Amino acid sequence: MAAEAHAPFLAVLQAAADNAAEAEAQFRRDANQRFSALEAARAFAHRRLNLMRTIANAAAQPESEEIAVANALAVLREKLGWHGDSDARSEGRRHVAMRRARADDATAIFKRPRRPRAMCSSPRREACDAFGLKLDGVGH
Repeated sequence: MAAEAHAPFLAVLQAAADNAAEAEAQFRRDANQRFSALEAARAFAHRRLNLMRTIANAAAQPESEEIAVANALAVLREKLGWHGDSDARSEGRRHVAMRRARADDATAIFKRPRRPRAMCSSPRREACDAFGLKLDGVGH
């Protein structure tokens, strides 16, 4: 009889414990998703920084503006793995050259960072996305 008298009380405590366990599990899932998003954002920012640092270094001490642009585009092609030519790649180079031509100074070629996609398929895609370019004719 004593066990039966405590059954409703224990059921309430069991429900509270179950709810707390579920709340904790949900928090952990949310935190893990947030950690993953922050990790992706950090990795993207560092890849973009490294790419732009390499491009800026290639264009830093040119004999002329044309050589600086050629050096920067050569580094961009190398980093993106563009070892041939295609319409998409020509458009990408044209886009970068137009951004540089509109710039008041060399730092204007750096677009304002935007948030990376939740899942990025490759560093090449991320670099193309950073410049607003299409990757091998497949756009966003």
